[in-house]
Amino acid sequence: MIKKQTLVVPLQKIQTVNIEASLLHQVLNVVKVSVDTAGSDKTEIEIDALRRPMAEALRNQLEPNKSIE
Repeated sequence: MIKKQTLVVPLQKIQTVNIEASLLHQVLNVVKVSVDTAGSDKTEIEIDALRRPMAEALRNQLEPNKSIE
């Protein structure tokens, strides 16, 4: 099922961008991207099928200046 939803998340609220691949993802040559934000216990954004180079570019855009505190 294809589901399209628009969600606005302020960049400063993004804590982590995770990239993972199940066996099916690997067979299809895609990955799953999950974005976690501050103030929430659940994953705010989830993209279930994205090519790895695009997923890594997205992570680099969303986490460009992650500082260690």
